[in-house]
Amino acid sequence: MRALTALFVAAMLAACSSSDAPLGGGGTGSARGSGAGGGGGTPGTPEGGALTSAVLGLVTFEDRPGGAAAAVSTNVVSARFLEGAYGDADAGAGALVLPAGCTERTVSVADTTCRRIDCPQIVSTEPVGVERSAGRLTLGGLTGADLIDPTPSGTYTPLTSTEVPFWQGGASLDVSAAGDVVPAFTATVTAVPALTLVEPVDTGDGTRNLSRSVGLSLRLGETVQTLRLTLAFSVALDGGAQRIAFDCSAPGTSGTLTVPAELVLDLPDDSAPVSGELVGEISTSVPLGPTDAPVGRAIVAARRIVTAADQSALDWKRFVLIP
Repeated sequence: MRALTALFVAAMLAACSSSDAPLGGGGTGSARGSGAGGGGGTPGTPEGGALTSAVLGLVTFEDRPGGAAAAVSTNVVSARFLEGAYGDADAGAGALVLPAGCTERTVSVADTTCRRIDCPQIVSTEPVGVERSAGRLTLGGLTGADLIDPTPSGTYTPLTSTEVPFWQGGASLDVSAAGDVVPAFTATVTAVPALTLVEPVDTGDGTRNLSRSVGLSLRLGETVQTLRLTLAFSVALDGGAQRIAFDCSAPGTSGTLTVPAELVLDLPDDSAPVSGELVGEISTSVPLGPTDAPVGRAIVAARRIVTAADQSALDWKRFVLIP
């Protein structure tokens, strides 16, 4: 089994996917309440009742903005435990296998690392693996929800609240897995408070400028552990449309994230943002199984979608590319 340090780095990048992210991700699933399925038995047990490759666990507490007129945001709790999600030894830990005709570049500037993918189709960076059960998940720090049970196939139906929020920013959120094919674990993460975009500024007509000459610089009015950006452009070509997608990460202690100019200088004038998401995240990572011989890692994260100053969701189609 390859080193868990490498697995953790790869998994942290993969964990940022969401239902609206341009690079893919899972949906948010069920209505407010407890998850589906029964807590007994060993759902998802592979033949022989044991794991044969490392497991990536992803438990996410997410706040999505409700818009300027909405009283509350949508809270979502989701969980996945994927055997084999780290890729094979030849491809490397968490390596993304691109479809034919796609290219990829990664550039790091200061504390921001950005990946650009040029492709005639939408490419997902969602981790792929066999769904396994970690047993009943008991949740702490939430109002109106306290558990998620696995389905017989080892999946977990997300919990969603669009009424009374499950939690408030700054709350301590706990998860405890009873254990099944995936070993038991516990972890705690802090809910992310509201985050607002202050740069680039609204130009007065509802648009925001993204400069190719200096890069796409984004700054918040607050700080957080980690900032993540997924952003997709559509480019019209003679042979059809091209998707240019960015997947970036930076420590959020400065409240800034910049897509390097090197990756955006050649974007054509008719490039138009079609989707995007800027997320503030606080996460923790715990080993699965004994600390001296773990069978993988669980990454427990609290995520909050960055909004505009009026607390409305950012409309990425209103971002304008300038020289």
